[in-house]
Amino acid sequence: MALAYVSEAQGSTDSSVTTLDCTSSLNVADGDLLVAVVTWEGNDTTVGVAKNSGSPANAFTFNVADKIAQTGNINLAIGYVLAAAADSSATFRVTFGAARGYCSLWVAQYRPGTGTIAVRDTGSTGSGSGTSAATGTIATTGTDAVVVAGVKTDTGASSVSNARINSVAADHTWDGTGLAVEAAWDRILSAAMSGTASVTIPSANWVICGVAFKAITPADVSFVGTSSGLTTTVSAPAGIQTGDLMLVTAVGPAVPTIPGGWTQIGTSKSGGGWYGIAAYRIRRSGDSTYSGWTNAAGWTLGAYRNVTTGDPLVASDFSFYSGTSIPLPSLTASPIAGDGAVYNITGLGSSTYTVTTYAEELDTGASQTVGDRLGLTANQSTSGTVTASPTDSSWVLHVIARSTNTGGGGGGRKWLLGAH
Repeated sequence: MALAYVSEAQGSTDSSVTTLDCTSSLNVADGDLLVAVVTWEGNDTTVGVAKNSGSPANAFTFNVADKIAQTGNINLAIGYVLAAAADSSATFRVTFGAARGYCSLWVAQYRPGTGTIAVRDTGSTGSGSGTSAATGTIATTGTDAVVVAGVKTDTGASSVSNARINSVAADHTWDGTGLAVEAAWDRILSAAMSGTASVTIPSANWVICGVAFKAITPADVSFVGTSSGLTTTVSAPAGIQTGDLMLVTAVGPAVPTIPGGWTQIGTSKSGGGWYGIAAYRIRRSGDSTYSGWTNAAGWTLGAYRNVTTGDPLVASDFSFYSGTSIPLPSLTASPIAGDGAVYNITGLGSSTYTVTTYAEELDTGASQTVGDRLGLTANQSTSGTVTASPTDSSWVLHVIARSTNTGGGGGGRKWLLGAH
């Protein structure tokens, strides 16, 4: 079954308000895609959409790329919940950072087919004046998708017509007649498209935005391998590919330097006269080895696939532990199934104070509390204890990384527990 339209709810007012509720509720099923089109007049301000009270909140994500404004005049933003929590009576509310007038909220509900999830695909905005409003090109990559679009004008005359996606009439249209003209519409797609979202309006200034979402079969974060060394040059394990996530912990007699192109995780930690640091990098085309880890006496790298490249970490903990029993703090996965959990450790032997490195990888079932836990359920938590024998000083990285199920930097995710 393809991505299907379920229902919609809307609200609008010409009064100046800080909150606006939809006038009806939605019966939301677990995993539904929710898309909100928000419009207002006046200066730009922050917007947030979530259930008006109670739980689950089902808070919407708003990307800068999906927001368009004519300064001090008209504004439009599109937000989304990729995998909503079930709620039989969800009334949604938009909250503005400051009071705004001539505003509207339109929330559309879609249901992915069995075994699929929704992710953001692409989008485009536009602004101008006249009677024809259109986004730039929206080039989708999915064959099971929906494009949602909205327009906002500064005229109160008449209503819109010819709402289209890729020059084809919209499947559903909401027209905010009676206010400064605003509208939202959608079209379900069964093939990839390259075209615009467009609409005919009364002559006016306008802003427009269109965002595409596609249904995909979830790809769980997967384990690629580990590598380790006693040098200042880090190398990746066999089988690594462009786009893979690399997690590194490094330990030395002084704080190791993180080379350019790596992003530090947490802060450096010290113990027993030694210092540890953690960082990540997305493998790039042309990468080979990574020099410049000055002061590193030993390091370990863990590599993982199907991780969102734009913002790969949901949560993290990097700590120093003395002793052979290491507690892993509880971290919670994203609301979309598919996250993976792993831990990586760099350990120090007390007898010789020579840095030793090891990897402790374990693909586990639901009853296991530590190790690589791939394909977690939505909002699943992980914790446990790791035995670090024979070392008694350990630097432990424990993180949650986002799987590519989120699409473009958001969506289903994987648990990753630190780097040994």
